[in-house]
Amino acid sequence: MDFSAVSSALKTIGELTQQVTSLLGVDDQLESLERELRWMQSFLKLADARTIDNEVIRTTVAEIRELAYDTEDVIETFALKVASKRNGGFSNCIKRSACFLKEACLLHQTRSEIKKVTGRIDELTRRLKTYDAAMLGTNQGEGPSSSTERREARRPFPHKMDDNIVGMEGDIEKLVSVLVEEGSESRVVSICGMGDRRGHLHELQCLSDEHSWDLFQKIAFPQTGPTELTSSKPSNINLLAERGTWQAKLIQLWVAEGFVSSNQEERDGGEIAEDVAERYLMELVERCMVQVRKRDFKIKTIQMHDLMRDLCVKKAEQESLVFIVDQSNASSLSTIPKVRRVSSHKFFWIQCINCPNLRSLLFFDEFIPEEAFIKLFPQTTMNYVKDHVDKVLNPLLWISIISMYGVLFCVVLPKMLGVWRHICNNFRLLRVLDYEGGTAERGGKLSNDIGNLIHLRFLSLKGLQLMWKLPSSLGDLSCLQTLDIRIDQLVHVPNVIWRIEQLRHLYLPMNCNSKTKLKLATLINLQTLVNFNPESCYIADLINMTNLRELVILGLNQPEEDPMSTLQQLPNLRALKFLAGSANKIFCSAQGFPKLESLEFKRFYGLEELNVDEGAMPCLRRFVINNCSGLEVVPDGLRFITTLQELKIKSMPKAFKDRAEEGGEDFYKVQHVPSIIFHQCYIMQSMRSDTS
Repeated sequence: MDFSAVSSALKTIGELTQQVTSLLGVDDQLESLERELRWMQSFLKLADARTIDNEVIRTTVAEIRELAYDTEDVIETFALKVASKRNGGFSNCIKRSACFLKEACLLHQTRSEIKKVTGRIDELTRRLKTYDAAMLGTNQGEGPSSSTERREARRPFPHKMDDNIVGMEGDIEKLVSVLVEEGSESRVVSICGMGDRRGHLHELQCLSDEHSWDLFQKIAFPQTGPTELTSSKPSNINLLAERGTWQAKLIQLWVAEGFVSSNQEERDGGEIAEDVAERYLMELVERCMVQVRKRDFKIKTIQMHDLMRDLCVKKAEQESLVFIVDQSNASSLSTIPKVRRVSSHKFFWIQCINCPNLRSLLFFDEFIPEEAFIKLFPQTTMNYVKDHVDKVLNPLLWISIISMYGVLFCVVLPKMLGVWRHICNNFRLLRVLDYEGGTAERGGKLSNDIGNLIHLRFLSLKGLQLMWKLPSSLGDLSCLQTLDIRIDQLVHVPNVIWRIEQLRHLYLPMNCNSKTKLKLATLINLQTLVNFNPESCYIADLINMTNLRELVILGLNQPEEDPMSTLQQLPNLRALKFLAGSANKIFCSAQGFPKLESLEFKRFYGLEELNVDEGAMPCLRRFVINNCSGLEVVPDGLRFITTLQELKIKSMPKAFKDRAEEGGEDFYKVQHVPSIIFHQCYIMQSMRSDTS
């Protein structure tokens, strides 16, 4: 069953009652609505536990989902309008009086909308009472009743072929008749492959669609039928195309969408939403529904078989979870009521759609492909420049080039800015805005209207260009959990990120201009911080990030105060990567980095000394030394780290490799490591591992 819509609506009601104190009568209606939603949630769980699947229940689930979505729309629209009315504070009493009058009208409108939703719930309840016996009869069986039992039902299992035979009854009978045939000397039968003329050949036939689906269900959902995980599979599973998807990003999208949360029944002590999502994903991997494409000490990227993806896309479209759009069907979006999620796999001008209820907008194609970009320029002028580019003294050539720049700044960039403005002003209920195109992308200037998207949980601008400066209104996105601004050029980032206190995952640009100086001490919920640069950020701010799990540091030079004294105190840090630094000495003290599992130094040309005290990094599993040409000896302290499973030495001098390999002077320090990998150490060679 799809619990996510109802759970998300309940969460939204809770957040609204906390944030908006002056509800003036709407609070009673919200409490009533919350009780109804909890009843619907219980109904879904009961139907799911009894594994009921018929037309009545499917229709009911679809109606409940739409009711939950509509409830959320009403509440978030109310919150959005209240936020816009209250901008500017209480400084002007006359304006505030007018604002109160507008809020009164807004509350009346909201009460009317809630009354419509509750009326639909009453009608649904009446019909459910009529069909209750047919849907929830006791003869169906209760199924797993507790979260522990449901989790147990989802654990990995051995593939017992005897239990998973489908559509082969006739074939089995034929084989049995051959094996028991009296007078036959053959007792061996070839099942597949080329037949033996002296024996018997039985060629298996392809299963029908019905039998194929039956077999899939037996393998994916053994014994207990579809589980809570897979039956409410997030629509973002469609991200798993053939090219592969980053595991971390998929998890962040699931959390942003509200498909998983830390207060679910499955939660164990200390388990956060990302842990729940990762566990769900691992269950999909273990059931062979998702394939691992790349891993180091943990899964990095995943993909989905094309047939499995087609199945998921079909299911998502049937349940109106997502609309996959391209140039051929973009115009039809305007005729589809209440589209919630749009996945753009081919470029189209976003201005052609208007879906105010849109929650997720994902771009998989280029933001503006080259062919569409070129069409914005006068073709005659472009052809002239192309034909005369070698005639540098031709004044008409330069006039044409200048005119093209005029078109760029007066036509093209405003056109791209119009794309952003349309998104920010027409899709104000957006929770997910994700760009996943290629590199070197044309994205124009990000509109300051981005601050209108106050419900946004996930924002990714990775790979976009032409954004010389990000707007300060980014700081208004108070609900944001993931912010990825890894823009492929020098960019100015305003000092407003500290205001987004709910931020959990932050990816900064690799190249910020000299004016950028970010204060991040307030981001105590951060779990991921990538491209942290001491030149544009403050090392001291890291000490407050006690929930930080992954950290990538750029350009670590030799400061007056050793940053390692701060970093090694982070209690939950799992992965640490130093990228492109010039510090010549690094020290890891005893008891430092208590939970660190992966440590990497890359392009640290000046690093000469790496000291690791006994007792440091007691959980380290993976250590990478990559292109640190100044380091001449293997760190002595590695011999104390008994948990180390993989040592990867890449792009290092041959002399360093000779010391670290078996028979070398430093081999005794790492002889306990099961996998030692050498890669591009002038001579390609690996030892005790066939992978790189």
